[in-house]
Amino acid sequence: MKNQMKKLQELLPHPARPLRCGNLEIWHELQEKIDFQFPEDFLEYGKLYGTGKILISGYGLKIANPLDPKYSHWVKDTGQDVINIVGDPPELRDYTFYPEPRGLVPFAEEMSGELFFLQRFRTAVKVVSMPLGEPGRATVYPCSFTEFLVKLITQKLDPPYFPVQHLDDFEITFEKLDWL
Repeated sequence: MKNQMKKLQELLPHPARPLRCGNLEIWHELQEKIDFQFPEDFLEYGKLYGTGKILISGYGLKIANPLDPKYSHWVKDTGQDVINIVGDPPELRDYTFYPEPRGLVPFAEEMSGELFFLQRFRTAVKVVSMPLGEPGRATVYPCSFTEFLVKLITQKLDPPYFPVQHLDDFEITFEKLDWL
């Protein structure tokens, strides 16, 4: 996992002064407020990058920061919004969403509203992408949080993620952004 974080930093330099990442007490509060075992690489990402978005050749993916005091509220609000949009009870769905038991926890949002979630499966965490309100069109990426970002940036996700697959004018940057 540390190798993936090192690779991410090589591919995507982090800001010298990340936005909203200085207080580890927020991490402890998050773990008390949200019943989910967050992966350690998500914390490391928050320390290095803070709150912002990754720009890949003009495509933007807003990534949450677990050290941002607004993150836990966004998790709760987003989870409830998805539950309301989907409308079906949990037993009629393939996925549950936080605050439902074993629910997916959002960590990113792209410009057209597609959400990205962390899914805990035993000891592993996977990434799930899903167009807002369309759980039937979910894509599960069997990789960790950091591995997902590295594969997204290097265009090696399997299955490929549409907006950034096979770009000819590949350019990547990280931009601090207060979006939560």
